[in-house]
Amino acid sequence: AEPAQPAPRAAAGEAEADGACGYALVVRRGAAELTRCDVSAPASGCVFVSAAATAELRCCEIHGAAAHGLLASGRCRVGLRHCHVHASGAACVEARGRSHVELHVCRVHDGGRSGVFASAVAELRAEGCNIFGHRHAGVELAGHAEAALDRCRVHHGARGGVLALGRSALTMTDSEVYANAMAGVTLRGQARGALERNVVRDGRASGVYALESATLEMHGNTLRANRLCAIEVVGSDASVDARDNAIVGNGDDSEPPRPPPSASRPAGAYGGGRAETHPSAAVCTLNPSGS
Repeated sequence: AEPAQPAPRAAAGEAEADGACGYALVVRRGAAELTRCDVSAPASGCVFVSAAATAELRCCEIHGAAAHGLLASGRCRVGLRHCHVHASGAACVEARGRSHVELHVCRVHDGGRSGVFASAVAELRAEGCNIFGHRHAGVELAGHAEAALDRCRVHHGARGGVLALGRSALTMTDSEVYANAMAGVTLRGQARGALERNVVRDGRASGVYALESATLEMHGNTLRANRLCAIEVVGSDASVDARDNAIVGNGDDSEPPRPPPSASRPAGAYGGGRAETHPSAAVCTLNPSGS
């Protein structure tokens, strides 16, 4: 670890809250291990790891940053285990470049932008995490980033729950996404997604939203009580393949309605993309939309 240095210059489209802030802890090479540390930085970011450095944070609290809680860049590898990351001006945790970030049983909340953000060709893994209360998405992917979420909760976001853009790839298993102001899970651009054994519920918009040229596979999920609809597909190149999913009690008339579904789009789906289900998915009411 080195003394605080000026923050790296933000790439286009990345968090604006970087500004010219420094960071309380900077790891540019070698390795750093922090255990039961409290890091706050009301005039800067908290932790910056870059180049080929490695950093392991265990049972730490990272909070009150003007910029990021933790920013990983370059080819670094960062692990957060049983950490509490909250109240940052930018993303609470952001992975850029070719960085690899793993979160294990962490609590991440009240970020000024997205809670966990990965861009470029970064890799993100989150296991058993509680991610909530962010101004943007709980988890956001851009560029060619890849993320795997396992046994996580993503909830009470001021916008969407999980958002995949560009050519990013999302895998989510055994997780719960709920009570977000926009769609629980959104894929757009040429993003790819695979959802298995998740619960997406009680959102104020669609449960799952695929648009533009996004492709999504869904198996064994439950979509329940989402106010607009369960699955929304928009765009002639968007594609959803759903198998063995339970779709129950979506579509709340108390919200301003979208145009009613036609005979080729039964209750549960809107849009002009391709949606395919299979006979084993008895409660999955999607049909191909045709044009």
